Formats: sequence, structure tokens, C-alpha cells
Amino acid sequence: MNVEIKRKWVEALRSGKFTQLRGGFQDGKNHCCLAVLGATISSNTPFPDDNKIGLSARERTNLIRMNDDQGKSFAEIADYIEEHL
Repeated sequence: MNVEIKRKWVEALRSGKFTQLRGGFQDGKNHCCLAVLGATISSNTPFPDDNKIGLSARERTNLIRMNDDQGKSFAEIADYIEEHL
């Protein structure tokens, strides 16, 4: 994964600026972990091109499961991103 994007994303997840949404991408004021990524690195598109950020479909799916199915907090997801991506 692109190191600078990863740093910004982890920082945004831990910032407290975003309210976590489960079961959706975003609803106007709440975001899933991937919507935080989109909001962090691009104001023009809701989700940036995976090729530019280096996030595989498998990694994205795993993060969706962590956010929605496993109920992980943004801080826990940020820890995972730091260790595994």
C-alpha cells in the first residue's frame, strides 16, 4: 500500500473526525472505514482507484468485514492497517 496514503488514512481513522457507519459506505455524515479513506485522499470521488493506493480487492473485502461484520472500531481497524497493509 502507498505509504503516504496509509499514514493519512490511519491518522484520519484515529482523529475522531469521522463517525463510524456499519452496513453502508456513507450516509452524509457517517462513514465506513473505506469511506474515510476516500474522504481523506480525494474530495472528488467517494472511493479512489485501488491501483493508485495499492489496496487489493481482498484487502478491501477484509476491511469491510472488520467494519461491518466484526464490529471493529476505527482504532482497531487503524491498528490492523498499520500492521498488515
